[in-house]
Amino acid sequence: MASHQTTIVYRPLVYDGQLKTYIGSPNAYHTSVEAIIEALNFAELYNEDMYDGAILWEDSEVTRAPNNNLRVLSGTLNNNNPPTFFIEIKQLLDNGTIQVSEKSRAKPVARERNEALAMRAGEEIDLMDYPVNE
Repeated sequence: MASHQTTIVYRPLVYDGQLKTYIGSPNAYHTSVEAIIEALNFAELYNEDMYDGAILWEDSEVTRAPNNNLRVLSGTLNNNNPPTFFIEIKQLLDNGTIQVSEKSRAKPVARERNEALAMRAGEEIDLMDYPVNE
């Protein structure tokens, strides 16, 4: 009988408050930085496709959402309203059943544009002590 080692992986998510739904990747990543790069890349594409680029994203400290996801960025369609869009990372325990990718599918230009933010947020995440979503 083979034993599986349990590891922590990170799944990128975008929350659309207008539609009240999460949109996410079926993949998870071994590092929070890769998950953030993927989430930022997906959020940019989603913003263009669904809202013609109207979502204004705000950088802030990484915070914990009510569902224990880690909130990396928030966004709004109008600066005068509270944020209704969020880029989040879900930390999961994987015993070999989750599809894990080594590297985001972001194109080099998107990777370069988002890498500094992803590395800063990834460092914050690595220092945080928070529950793992199972």
